[in-house]
Amino acid sequence: MAVVSFVHRLESLPMVRNVFETIQEIGHDKDFVPVETDQFVPTEAPAGSSEKLEVLARRLREGLPLWHRGDRADYSGLTGAVSPRGGQGRSSD
Repeated sequence: MAVVSFVHRLESLPMVRNVFETIQEIGHDKDFVPVETDQFVPTEAPAGSSEKLEVLARRLREGLPLWHRGDRADYSGLTGAVSPRGGQGRSSD
């Protein structure tokens, strides 16, 4: 009888799209499971880049897992400008 009650309760819950909607609807996220759809594709964006952050935010909004096995795992092949921090040194005032 408890199983039937639980199934009925699950069926009566509104469909939620992401973890934020889950928390808003039921007050916690412990039962939220991200769904892998055809929108869940790997990214070549390097970790920490604004592009990677945008990908993670989109995945979160769409209820997808955050990490894809095919996401870039290293920084090989990347180049970029290096800027010094605060000049040549500190003054001794």
